[in-house]
Amino acid sequence: MKETLKALALSGLLLAPLANAVPITINFSYDDGAPVTVVASLNATPIGGGAYLATDGTLTLTGGTGLLNGSFDLVPGGPDVFPASGFNADNVVYPWSDPVLDIWGLVGFQSASSYINLWGNGPGSYGISTYDSDLDTFSYSFEGAVSASIHIGAPDGGTTVGLLGVALVGMGWA
Repeated sequence: MKETLKALALSGLLLAPLANAVPITINFSYDDGAPVTVVASLNATPIGGGAYLATDGTLTLTGGTGLLNGSFDLVPGGPDVFPASGFNADNVVYPWSDPVLDIWGLVGFQSASSYINLWGNGPGSYGISTYDSDLDTFSYSFEGAVSASIHIGAPDGGTTVGLLGVALVGMGWA
């Protein structure tokens, strides 16, 4: 009985992080006549199959012109495809795939009228487009080769691992 309780306690500790948001940072860079960098700083929740749903975060662009400079807040939605002022998105990230985004990708907003969509086309290829809902205009679009890197943080900054160690010591396992 004691061994069963220990096993249940351990399984609960090991599975608890799955419900926590995980910080994910994706760095994209490409050259469209000038170097452009996009950093997606996201909080995401595992949804199965190696996929994560980005629940909040920012898309920060530098090196571009017009709407391609500044930060965009992630529009909440997904994992089902949802409309967002001129775009459709699902906010799903596939960290161990190339590309790390599907054809719907991420969508962010900078103001009530400025939106950006970032999506994956295929291995090493991404698209980015901006939309101004006041003007009903897609003001920028790029599709092509993009360098991408991804970093996935601990679900809670490492606290879960520390608590697991304390629990194992407390149960006499360590």
